[in-house]
Amino acid sequence: MNIEELSSDLGVSTASLSRFIKKIGYENYSSFKRDMQAVQHKALDPSMKMKSFLSGFQSDDDNIKSQILKDIDVMSSFMQSLDMESVKESVLKISRAKSIVLAGLGISKSLVYFYDFRLQRMGIKTKCLINGGTEFIEALSTLTDEDLIIVISFKREYKEMVLALKYARENNIQSIALTENAQGNITKYADTVLHVTRGPDHALNSLSVPMSLSNALLLESASHRKEVIYEHMNKIKNLNEDYFKMEE
Repeated sequence: MNIEELSSDLGVSTASLSRFIKKIGYENYSSFKRDMQAVQHKALDPSMKMKSFLSGFQSDDDNIKSQILKDIDVMSSFMQSLDMESVKESVLKISRAKSIVLAGLGISKSLVYFYDFRLQRMGIKTKCLINGGTEFIEALSTLTDEDLIIVISFKREYKEMVLALKYARENNIQSIALTENAQGNITKYADTVLHVTRGPDHALNSLSVPMSLSNALLLESASHRKEVIYEHMNKIKNLNEDYFKMEE
């Protein structure tokens, strides 16, 4: 956020915020922002989260149940804030798409693989962008306005994901973003945004909420294209029969 956005959220003037920042020892807002980003990155460091979690974890049945209950609590809270308009938009885009590009790095790859499996079963052509750098850029350059791109990005915003959404917007390519960062560039550039949560920032988070939402989203999308799916599943059935005959 720039200083104007932060001032607006806090309900104070930019001049008041600027004076406060200098009062606590910073030269300007930029130096304050860099320091806060460093603190946040440290708090979100996966290795730190894992060490903190394991240091207080004793493996037994009660702890296993406790972890499941934590997911249920997070899910219950998430349901209260679910934006159904964005969900409906996403369902329509997915159900009408002929080709879907799935992009995600890090832990987001888990959901990319899930979407890939389900969408192919729905008879939708897919392409997965799960490697960063030059390979990602070259694959991104092949997208056309006939594609739909789904970007999955949690707290950390990989620059590849932001680039993908900027490219989509500039080239009239429809986009959906599944993200945990309500203030980031992912939200800024995506056409349709699905906000999810994995739990408190400091905790070792699970994928229960984004996975549950994704499952419901894809099932609802499938209900909009039943005839296409039936035809596609028959094709798979016939191919399987031919495949097993070849083994005889």
